[in-house]
Amino acid sequence: MLSTTNIQHYEKLLEENPRDADALHALGILLAQTQHYTEALDKVQQAIDIKPSDASYYNSLGNIFRRSNQLDRAQKAYQKAIKINANYAIAHNNLGNVFFQKNEFISAKKSYEKAIVLKENYADAYANLGILLTKIESDEAAIAALQKAISINPNLLSALNQLGDCYLRCEKYEAARDLLLDSDPNEVTTTTRKLVRQRGQLMTLDAKK
Repeated sequence: MLSTTNIQHYEKLLEENPRDADALHALGILLAQTQHYTEALDKVQQAIDIKPSDASYYNSLGNIFRRSNQLDRAQKAYQKAIKINANYAIAHNNLGNVFFQKNEFISAKKSYEKAIVLKENYADAYANLGILLTKIESDEAAIAALQKAISINPNLLSALNQLGDCYLRCEKYEAARDLLLDSDPNEVTTTTRKLVRQRGQLMTLDAKK
């Protein structure tokens, strides 16, 4: 209901001013959220045609392409956003996600690291880097990045789950137990909790629920 109301709001703005680039951009984002990708791309592209110097428009274009699994186009859109604004940390992180999906892991690592340099407390970038490091380096290497992500955002589900899995694979069962004890039970995978229980390390967890 909220998305429909918001869509109608921006459609009304565009009736009054069809060249309102920000309204076109916002409408495109909302349409993408409702999986109307073709319409979303059209609106964001119209916004870009009107205001081609706005890096955020290209970032949104990349997001829509990535959601619709058009990874090469998403990559080009993010790269265009970065060309306009080289300090755009979000675009660097999103570009890293595209490289990750394309199994171009070294390029993904560079993108995540660049995002972190530009935005020191970027929890999502640290989490993405940690997840990547489990694939190209080691769980030990990933742990530091994942711990950093959680220190910034204790409720970041992707980092919590991946860190728990890293602890288990490294046989750091007490660390895994402590992570689960400190976390919302709904924010940790059932598999991780089961594995920790199997090691006999979660004896007090149920009592604390």
